[in-house]
Amino acid sequence: PGFKKSTMKAFAYGGCDSPLCDQLIFLQAWLGDQRPGFVRYEEGYWRYNEEKAFVEIVASPEGLPHPMKVRRPVVASPNNEEHLQEMRDALHDYLIRHLDEAQCKQH
Repeated sequence: PGFKKSTMKAFAYGGCDSPLCDQLIFLQAWLGDQRPGFVRYEEGYWRYNEEKAFVEIVASPEGLPHPMKVRRPVVASPNNEEHLQEMRDALHDYLIRHLDEAQCKQH
């Protein structure tokens, strides 16, 4: 019932409280178009880590039942606060535009 309330409340007060996993597609599109230098890529193969219950990238396909080559974007300078703020602002703008468009479609 209260799912995403904290996200909306944070944006209403100029903050940010949205899970990054919900925003990665938008951020990747923005980075590729506007700030390609903010991101680097790790290449490897997907491997499901059963112990941790998530997917990770490994360098070699050895021992993988169905090797799949992948490229994962990684923030190039994760401690650069100016870059992080610019990405945060871009995500905020994407969300606000999405909400505006959703509102327009209802009327």
